[in-house]
Amino acid sequence: MSEEIMVEVWLPLKSYKLQIKHRILAELGELSHFVLNSMNKYELTIAGLYNVTGLNENQLKPVIERLQGLKFIDETQNITEVGKKMAYVLAHLHNKEIEVYMDQNYNSHRDPWFMTLSGADCLQEIPADSIEVKLPSLARYDFVEDCFLQSQRFQKNMVEYLPLLMPEFESFVEFSGERWGLEWDISFRSNRDSQSRGLMIELPLRQYDCNAQQIYDKNNPLRLYTPVLKLTTRFSLPIGFSWQNKIGLNSVSCVYSEHDCIIYDEMNLSEQYGDGTPLADNESAFDDEIACELLEYMNDTHKYNPLYSIEHQFSTAWQLHEYAYSEIVENIAYRDVIKGR
Repeated sequence: MSEEIMVEVWLPLKSYKLQIKHRILAELGELSHFVLNSMNKYELTIAGLYNVTGLNENQLKPVIERLQGLKFIDETQNITEVGKKMAYVLAHLHNKEIEVYMDQNYNSHRDPWFMTLSGADCLQEIPADSIEVKLPSLARYDFVEDCFLQSQRFQKNMVEYLPLLMPEFESFVEFSGERWGLEWDISFRSNRDSQSRGLMIELPLRQYDCNAQQIYDKNNPLRLYTPVLKLTTRFSLPIGFSWQNKIGLNSVSCVYSEHDCIIYDEMNLSEQYGDGTPLADNESAFDDEIACELLEYMNDTHKYNPLYSIEHQFSTAWQLHEYAYSEIVENIAYRDVIKGR
């Protein structure tokens, strides 16, 4: 049995600008933002604001009344604890934008989604000659629809993942209730000028399981191939005599897997890619020793009936190693990749 072989494949990710807005702060104007930030940063009262800014009562009164209605300023015209919290959000979180990379498997509810910040070490430019996992068949190429679907899947677990993307959220969560996620709007914008980047994943090249039912799914995003040598033995009645009560036997075959280093009685073989393109010839991958091993195996297994003439024929084909999307994602082992559900 061969040792486990790891294959390096690349999983492409797409770049987005993720923007976060606090719903209440988004409804307030710039003057309200200025008042809230100044009172918190410089510990000013309303009277102090008049002195520092030079604004008159007619200019500030509507702003102050609204901030008092939101419980950001109390009756004594000092900033409240809620107001300090909003001032922190205004300075560190509201209207901030970060670049993230995400997969586009948003149409599957079975597989986890994942994302990482654009500066993560695990995110690299995909080499030109690499084995690349193809995009999910239902990936959207319309930018608006694509961003909408990404936003939907992120919103479901926003409370859990925003602190992982932005450390400033950790302080916010400490003085917020359990339902703090309702205060935020998240939007995604496709970054069209981004480089082709992705994650390098090492996948184990599996051995053929002759006891398992082989079900091939055209939607599986990755197919790898290793060479096999097939021996087909045909039986025919000797020529030169008119046989009346004898019939020929069905041909038999066996296959040697280069990857598994095992001879199988049967195997689902591939002679072309999923798109119908013929696979390259792999005859040079095998030597005489392997061919003789197959012949000996055939002889030991079937014990030929001397009545029949025997014809051996060798041919080459490919062993398919197919991976579902979930199997690929399971092998992502980077600490700076955030996995969703």
